[in-house]
Amino acid sequence: MASDGRQQERRGPQPPYVVERIAGKLVGARVGEFRTVADWLSYAGRVRSVAEEKAGAMVICADYRGMQVLNKDVADAVLDGFREFNSSVYRSALMLPANAPTLRLQMERLLREAKNLRRRICSDALRFCFLSR
Repeated sequence: MASDGRQQERRGPQPPYVVERIAGKLVGARVGEFRTVADWLSYAGRVRSVAEEKAGAMVICADYRGMQVLNKDVADAVLDGFREFNSSVYRSALMLPANAPTLRLQMERLLREAKNLRRRICSDALRFCFLSR
């Protein structure tokens, strides 16, 4: 019970991400950190379920500023997921922390290897809102 006598709602552990449909085919995501392949698979499953709510390719804006450099196993799973989602992504913007050059290089490599030129990385919030390509 809370100190003011109200009953507190019990919640289990929260996933390290939020994925939601903003409007139409626009999907927004906020990601903490993928420490395990299971973390990534849970996130990918949620993105998949949101994407399947509407027919056609989605536009996704993902805030990855809470991420750290991925370990090899997680990075491999992310690459597989990016490749799997290629046909479902019309446009994608990944916002990375400005002070994480190693993560940026890693994500650039993953996107390059996923072979979807409609995905972009940025670390400037204004650019994130108004992608020029």
